[in-house]
Amino acid sequence: TQASKYQQEVCDIYRALLALSLGELGNIQSHAGEREKALESKLAALEQKRIVAGTDIDGNDKDDPEVAHSLNSVGQLYTSIANDQENEKELQKAQESRKQALKYTKKALEMRQRLYEGQDHSNLARSLNSVGICYEDLRDLQNALKYKEDSLAMQKRLLKTAEESRDEGKINEIKESLAHAYHNVGLAYIKSGDATTGLQHCQKGLEMRRNEIYAKEPDHMYIAQSLNGVGFGYERSENYVEAAKYYQQAVMMALNGTKATQGKTHPHLAEYRENIIRIFSKLEANKVQEIKTALKNQCAKIEVPETLIQNVLNDPSKDASTKTAGTTE
Repeated sequence: TQASKYQQEVCDIYRALLALSLGELGNIQSHAGEREKALESKLAALEQKRIVAGTDIDGNDKDDPEVAHSLNSVGQLYTSIANDQENEKELQKAQESRKQALKYTKKALEMRQRLYEGQDHSNLARSLNSVGICYEDLRDLQNALKYKEDSLAMQKRLLKTAEESRDEGKINEIKESLAHAYHNVGLAYIKSGDATTGLQHCQKGLEMRRNEIYAKEPDHMYIAQSLNGVGFGYERSENYVEAAKYYQQAVMMALNGTKATQGKTHPHLAEYRENIIRIFSKLEANKVQEIKTALKNQCAKIEVPETLIQNVLNDPSKDASTKTAGTTE
């Protein structure tokens, strides 16, 4: 009847709003470090979206953009949970979480492939990248590179289409995703042993981020991320002086970011610190001291506490007489 149809429509609207609220709650909980609670909220949001979308005659979820979004979001959260578990040395749990991440991101990708069959779409490109990251986390670098390359190729086609239509808003949005794709593909190449190709991709991502996308935000966290990626490429190429230069820039930018947020520590500062400490053992002692002095001066200049880089400043460098630039341990 008309009344029951209206009642169903009202219920669907309520469930859609509930799913939206649960999803936002999950994001807040995740940012606060409450990953398990966040997972409960995001799974509950997914369930509400599944109910609204309905099922086919075989009882399977109907393909729906909102369901696909939630599937991908749950997958990404499982990756964050796995990272936390690794930090706590719970390696078996982390491995299981990474498998769950792959499971959900692949479901999202498969649904989006059906939704956008024969088309290039930004959500589809994101899903390809998400699956690639999951494979990389599981040390399956061949599949990681395949999915990330497919994502990069699609982003390039999307940019070409946007430029042909002269849609400036779309162009800027796609450029952000394209720079991200260059960075991710670059890391996959570097980890798979092709540091030269990987470095080229990471440098392209850095160039886009620094000169185009965030030209007015010189300390943007994604520029720091790209600097760190280029440093990683140089490190794997055994060009340790260049690696140190880029790692140092990433740490300095993270310090600037900490200053800009009134003391809220940059989310990747710890990672960048560890990278520069790792490279110290491959540099001459005078170069190590030069980097430490520059970082110490930067802290004083922008008025952030030296404690943020204390482990870098305290790291004992090897005597210059036993170490030459560019040698490995």
